[in-house]
Amino acid sequence: MRVTGVQKVLIIQAGSLSKVALSLPLIYAVACANPEVRFTLLVKPSITAILVDLPTNIEAMTLLNYGGKHKVRSMSRLIRLLRQQDLDAIVDVENSAYSRLLSFFTALWYSTQRVTKRTIKYKREKLKQSVSLFEKKENEKQLIKRAFEKLPLNSIKEIKAISPNFEISFLQEELPAVAIKSYTVIVAPFGKSLSPTLQQRETVCNLIQQLLSKFPSCGLALIVQDGEQLQDKIAGDNCAFLPCNLLFPIELFILKKAELVIAPESAYLYEAEMVGTEAYCLPESAPYEEGVTQSILKIISNKISQKEGVSLK
Repeated sequence: MRVTGVQKVLIIQAGSLSKVALSLPLIYAVACANPEVRFTLLVKPSITAILVDLPTNIEAMTLLNYGGKHKVRSMSRLIRLLRQQDLDAIVDVENSAYSRLLSFFTALWYSTQRVTKRTIKYKREKLKQSVSLFEKKENEKQLIKRAFEKLPLNSIKEIKAISPNFEISFLQEELPAVAIKSYTVIVAPFGKSLSPTLQQRETVCNLIQQLLSKFPSCGLALIVQDGEQLQDKIAGDNCAFLPCNLLFPIELFILKKAELVIAPESAYLYEAEMVGTEAYCLPESAPYEEGVTQSILKIISNKISQKEGVSLK
């Protein structure tokens, strides 16, 4: 994971909260492994709140008037600022039309000359490696990893999502009590942006009650938006409720300690995969269908059976 011949790297990740959350562990790990390299992380102004415990060699930089009516003018100003940093490499993790243009024009010499293919080629050679992901996104995690693999590194065979240094810093935070334990399952039935209906709440309550009765030894952490309302209907010492607005490092730490994460298509799945926790993706309608509820029970049953060597029916 050592970087050679590179002093300054620009990382463009001005995507949504879930995409930034997916890429942060990888960015942190690469930065910690290369303390002599300076990284500039370009994000939206609204994302800076989750950039906690940044390594000392990462500097956060926000977009100028992102999405405003003067978007082109703000991009021009931003390009001028980036050119002044004398970058050695650019990593476009976002892979949007905006980030591609930003990466492309930042890589050019800042001059009044007409832009030609020869100028572009020369500047890219000067940058040693300019990375822009033009492929279609078949897997968000693999694209992010591939971007860092294209940096001029000696070797990146395995990138651990969280280094031991970060785990120590997590423990110094004011963690929920559930984070100190090792829970077998984490269920996040509601996406971070969804507001469950009354019928959906009832279905989730039924699922959780079945889990608690069928697997009394299974510690369960439930990530929901309205934990207080569900807590009135669900009782059990082995069930803990977590808010869905946890600080990003704390959320990652809890997901890492889990043995199994069950969630709909959301950032939770990506984050679980990044920290090496087994994850199961629920269908879009889940867990509001009886058949899906039974599938969840079967998955957990198999998981516990493998762990304890006992068949549960």
